This record gives sequence, C-alpha cells and structure tokens, in this order.
Amino acid sequence: QGSPLPSGGSVPYGQPLPSGEPKKDLEKTLGTGIMGIVASILIFISIIIFGGLLLPYLTDIFMTVIMFLLSFILFGAGGLLLRKDAKNKFYISLCACGATAICVSLFVTRLYFELINDIVFLALIVVWLTLMAFLCKQYQNHIFRIIGEAGVFLTACFGMARLIADETADDRWFMYCILLAVFGSSTIIFNYVGRSCEQSSLSHKIIPAGIYEKNAFSHMIRSLAFLLFSVAFIGETGPGMGVYAGFAFMSAFLCLEIYMSYGDVLHDGCLFYCLMGINALTYCAVFCKTFELESYLPYYITAILLTGLFEVKKSKNSMFGSALACLVFLGGGWAWLHESVFYTMLVMLPLFAYGYFRKNKAALYMGLFSIAAVFTADITVLPAALLWAVPFLCFAALARIMKDQIFTAIGYPVFMACGADVLLPLLEGFDFRYGERTIIVFLILAALHILLMKLKVFAEDGKVFEIVAALMTLCFMIYSAYAVYDEYLNVVTMLVMAGLYTLNTVNLLKKSEHFGYYIGFKCTVLMILLVDSHIEISMLLSVLMLLLAAGSIAFGFYKSYKSFRIYGLILSMVSVFKLILFDVSSKSALYNAVGFLACGLICFGISFLYSKIESRMREKGE
Repeated sequence: QGSPLPSGGSVPYGQPLPSGEPKKDLEKTLGTGIMGIVASILIFISIIIFGGLLLPYLTDIFMTVIMFLLSFILFGAGGLLLRKDAKNKFYISLCACGATAICVSLFVTRLYFELINDIVFLALIVVWLTLMAFLCKQYQNHIFRIIGEAGVFLTACFGMARLIADETADDRWFMYCILLAVFGSSTIIFNYVGRSCEQSSLSHKIIPAGIYEKNAFSHMIRSLAFLLFSVAFIGETGPGMGVYAGFAFMSAFLCLEIYMSYGDVLHDGCLFYCLMGINALTYCAVFCKTFELESYLPYYITAILLTGLFEVKKSKNSMFGSALACLVFLGGGWAWLHESVFYTMLVMLPLFAYGYFRKNKAALYMGLFSIAAVFTADITVLPAALLWAVPFLCFAALARIMKDQIFTAIGYPVFMACGADVLLPLLEGFDFRYGERTIIVFLILAALHILLMKLKVFAEDGKVFEIVAALMTLCFMIYSAYAVYDEYLNVVTMLVMAGLYTLNTVNLLKKSEHFGYYIGFKCTVLMILLVDSHIEISMLLSVLMLLLAAGSIAFGFYKSYKSFRIYGLILSMVSVFKLILFDVSSKSALYNAVGFLACGLICFGISFLYSKIESRMREKGE
C-alpha cells in the first residue's frame, strides 16, 4: 500500500507514483511524445514555406538538392541514434520526420520542378513505401506512425493545392490518382504495422494493445484526406477518362476506409459513426458530380447501405449510429420519395410492421424517414389526413408498445414538423393572413403536444425522449412569446401558453427539489409576457414580481422546497433593483411614491413571512 506524498513533496520526472500503480506520466508523454509529433509537423510546414520563399532565387536543381539533403540528414541522424536506443521517443520522432520529409521532397520534385518523369517518380515512391514499411515494422512505435501519417497528409494537401491551381495540366488527373494511391498505400502499411504492433505487444510488451485504434488519429486523418480529395471534383464541367479514373480511386479509398475502420476498436465509439456518415455523404456528392446527376436517389441508397452497415456490427453506441443514419435519411432521401406521395405511405406502413415483428430497427427508421415526403407534397385535406394522421397514429402505437427511446425521440419531432408543413398549406384556401395561419398551426400542435405529454401516450420515461420532449416544449414556449402579442385568438393563446409553461412541473419536482429554480423562472417569464403583452406599465411588473417572489417563498415553506424559497429571495432582490434603476420615471411624484410604497410593503411582508415561518419550523424541529 502506498501513501500520499508529504506536504510540499514532488515526484521526480519519469518516476512512478509512491503507490506503485502503473499510471501514465503526463509530463513525460507531453515532453517526449506529443512534442516530437508537433515538432515534426512544424518542420514539414517550414520546408514547404521555405521552398516557396526561396523558389524565385534558386534553381530547381539546387532547391531539390537542399530538400533531399535536409530530409536525409534528419532521417540519417534519427536512424543512427535509434541504434543506440530503439525505444527513445525523440530519436523515433527525428527518424520519422526525416523519412516523411523524403516523401514531401519527392512530390515537390515531380509536381513543381518536374525534374523527373512519371516512371522514375513511381519507382521512387515504391521504394519510399517499402522503406516506411520496414521502419514501421522495425521500431513498432505509434509515434512513428502518427508522424508518418501526418506527413503524408500534409503532402497530400500540398499536392492537391498544386493540382487545383494548375487545372489545365494534361496529367492533372494522373497525378491526382498517383497522390491518392500513395496516400492509400501508406494507409495500408500503417494499418498493417499497427495491427502487428498490437499483436506483438501481447507477448513482448512493446506498446499497450489497441493504443493506436483507440486514439482515432488514423481515422480522422483518412476522413480529412477523403474530404480533401473530393475538392478536385468541384467545378468540374464535364466527364472524361480522368474524372472517371479519379472517381474509381475515390471509390477504392472509401472501401479501404470502411474495411480498416470496421474492424478497429474505434468502432465501439461514436466517432466511427460520425466519420462514416461524413464520408458517405461526401462520396454521394462526388458520385453525382462525376455522372452529372441531379437526383437524391444516390443519397437515399447510401442511407440504406449506411443503416445496414451500422446495424450489422453491433456496439455499445449502436443507438447513436442508428440515429445518425436516420438523420442521413431525413437529409437526403425524402426529396426523392416525394414524387410518389401515396407510395410513400404504402412503403411506410409495411416498414413499420416489418420492423416491429422482425425487431429490425433499420426498417423502423426508414419508415420514420418516409413521412418527410410531405414537406414537398401538394395535397388537399383528405390526402393530408391519410399521409400524416394515419402514420402518426401507427407511430404512436408502436412507440407505446416498443418503448424504444431513440425511435420515439426521432419520430415524434419529425411527425410534428410534418404536421406543421401539412396544416399551413391547408389554411391557405381560407381568408387568413400568414400570421394568423401560423398562430392557428401553433395552437393546434401545441395543444396536441400538451395532450400527448399529459396522457403519457408514448409511455416513455427515458432520458433521451425526455430531453427531446423538453426541447420541443421550449420551442413552443419561445414561439408563444411572439404569438401572445398578436390580438388574434389571444385568449386561447394565453391558455395554451399557460399549459406549456406549467407542463411537467409535478414530475420535475418529484425527480429533484432543485428543479424549483427552473419552475420559478418559468412562472416569472410567463407572468411578465402575459402582463407586458396587455399592459405596458413597468412598475406594475415590479410589483407583480415581488408578489410572485412572496408566493414562491410561501410555497417553498409549505412544501419544504428550499429551491423555491431561495428563488423567491433572488427574485425579490431583482425586482427591487429593477424598481430603483429602471422604473423611476419622469411621471408624477405621487406615481413613484405609491409604487415605492407598495414594493416596500411587499418586501416587509416577505421579510416578516420568511422569519415567522422559519421560526415556527425551527420550533417544530426542536
């Protein structure tokens, strides 16, 4: 058993803690590992910047010699030092920096100076990849791999900038494919070596198992590179062999990314789903640009494939992946389905049935997604009832039976949004101005929301749905603050508004007494909006706020809610400051005197009430 250090003591650099537990030394990690990676990246950038500055003053051959000389000096120095200590992270960083700088120099020599032809360039790249494979296998350290991937990525950025700037070059797409092939090949090498290191660590204890997959650096680098390479397709005017070749290499690279990411430990985290979603959408954009398609069908098909990918490989964050795939559906495929509105409904209901009986979440989410077709549907009353109301009833029944938080949390706001989109066009045939139509739709949906939440139609008490329902309530509350100032259906608006601001109050207090602050604040906002929308008297608000503060304190004592008492005291102080700083106007002295007198009496009443009840409660406690 270990004991803490004496006061003022310290642990020497690199020494374990007194407890003897194997904990990571943050100072050592920053000083030897991360600083080496940062230094290597800075060196890569400086080589590029210096090359750009010296380019006008030096010959191409001289610049090439300087770049390769610096690269081999760094590489040679690191290699010699590693022979003395193969586990020194500084030596590994130095060697990896020099080896990756060679790749940068090769691309500069070919793309900028054009001192070598394509055959020689490809041969040298193959030699470089072979060298990197040998070095990664030889030293088996994740720092070498990180620096190598960062350097190759910077090389890709540098090469893409050159290719985009020189769009008229005949071999532009050829060099694009070479650049992508080099990046993909180095990715394969690094991934293979990383897995070898993981396996060897189990027996030789070289590095902890899975250390590289868990930090997700490789996956983020590959996703950034995928976005970078897609830039070449922006502004492309017509198809051609070069464009098709570039698309083929992009397809191969995406398949490679799916293969490598799919089996990593990273799959258990949410980052895998996010990166796969971004890559899939990017690929769809490249696909449509390559084949000059103006259709959402590729996005729809991609969403289906993406859902299947997330569904096959289960993990602890599968729900997050399903939600993300559903968002891809909503963002891409609904625009394609709206061309057959009734067909959409016929697809949706069987999907609900299949998803429920076969326990297939992908089918359920696709059913939810299909309802989004109403956003662009030109329909009348009867189709609207069939297309929105009937699926909504089916969804509510499924949500109540299944008790799936994600399904309910996604479907409910989608159906409510679709309901708004259905109701607004239906009201256009009547003699309503736009503001009146929006208020009517708000009242219908807000009343429906209050009714569903009060009756607990969805029978869902999980945190995910509670958050979504609370956010929807907040949205309705925000819009009600605008609608209450309109005279149209003002009384109904105030009733609905009161229902929204007091919704779920009892349940919140049952969960925690600390929700009293939130409930008190909502009541204060409700009172201010109701009064201010009809009576524009600032001092009256101050008086009412003091009355509400007194009521909050009294209720806090009655129900033994400390949060209400504290909120009441804070609100009373705010009211007094508001009265003194803002409400004293140039009106008559009698007006100000009466206002101050009323507020003063209320403050005395609060003080008396607070002290009296507190003393009685203290006596009962004794």
